[in-house]
Amino acid sequence: MTINKINQPYKNYFKNKINEIKKEYRDFPKISNQIVDDETFFYKRRMKLRNKIIDSLNILANNKIVIIDDFTDINGEQIESTYFIYNNVLLLLNYKKDEKQGQIYYKPVVIKTVLGKLEEYNADEIRTVYDYFNKSDFNGINGGIEFKKFVSLNITVIINKRVGFYLIRSNKQGSTVTKLE
Repeated sequence: MTINKINQPYKNYFKNKINEIKKEYRDFPKISNQIVDDETFFYKRRMKLRNKIIDSLNILANNKIVIIDDFTDINGEQIESTYFIYNNVLLLLNYKKDEKQGQIYYKPVVIKTVLGKLEEYNADEIRTVYDYFNKSDFNGINGGIEFKKFVSLNITVIINKRVGFYLIRSNKQGSTVTKLE
């Protein structure tokens, strides 16, 4: 199991997302280019940190890992967190807003704790997602999942050296779980 193999479904999803943006905004190249540039910047930052965490903790030696990327929009500002859960360990990658000389920066902050303390981070939906994906094989991952609020989550699941990548999106009608190949 390699980091590239773990991240390949995410990379494929990102490429498809960029292509959809370009297609949707083809009549507005300046807007399209700005959106693509922004998305690419956040994607590269996310993947760089994700790779460092996966590599440094040697979590690839574990049989089951759930990585949850949480994207929340609060008043037009995208808040991003990544939860790495393995062997009852919770590793939370968050971004702390920092303002210096009129510039806003988001510094990465990593918190390592036990899975039982997940609720301390006001992450009820993350517990729901973890419980949904915490299975012994991929066949057990099925059915519906409901949330009390709107969510936009990307889930990477590693079970016995096999990788699955899922999207969870919710709207007024409920939530959908989509497995991407």
